[in-house]
Amino acid sequence: MPGRSASALVEEPLAHFDDFVTEPGNPEEFGPDLAFVRIPSPSGFLATLIAKKSFYDLTAPGVADRIVFITRTGPMASCGVVAEKTERSNGQTTINSTVFLVTEPQSFEREGYDYVDVRSRRSLEPNTPNSFGGVSGSGLWRFSIAKLSESEIKPFDFHLAGVAFYQLPDTNDGIATVRFQGPRSIYEQLLPKVRTRFGLILV
Repeated sequence: MPGRSASALVEEPLAHFDDFVTEPGNPEEFGPDLAFVRIPSPSGFLATLIAKKSFYDLTAPGVADRIVFITRTGPMASCGVVAEKTERSNGQTTINSTVFLVTEPQSFEREGYDYVDVRSRRSLEPNTPNSFGGVSGSGLWRFSIAKLSESEIKPFDFHLAGVAFYQLPDTNDGIATVRFQGPRSIYEQLLPKVRTRFGLILV
């Protein structure tokens, strides 16, 4: 990418990585569609990432064993890179991240996995992308809000509650839906398989 010296792009040969991917489900809209990528530490790549990126520590005390509830009224958000909002001009590419504030998520379970559907009515949200391509793998975050003053609020206590993997067809009345694997899929299904696959200790 042009202007790489000023970007946060970090590179590492693909051969240095190891991964675990769930077996694809049938049909696609139910997955499971989860993956874990093991970051190579001897190469110095991890140290470079830590210097430039933020991480959510799944090994922190109380994280992996904390139950993350999905409610219709609790605040949630997701941040992803929508491909159709990527700008290309004069040989340069600008990747724009988009934050989606979630209201009234729909959650359900199927065959040991849980799902969270995030919906947007296009008539009320004209900036909703036609396609959410590029958002796959984005986190869904549950958090709390503190009121610091009459004019200032602050989000805190973030918890990973889902991972985006599928866009459902729009409904006849113009509702777009992005589907996330839910917290049980992450903490009760994926992480135990990762522990077995790599012999890791994630507590």
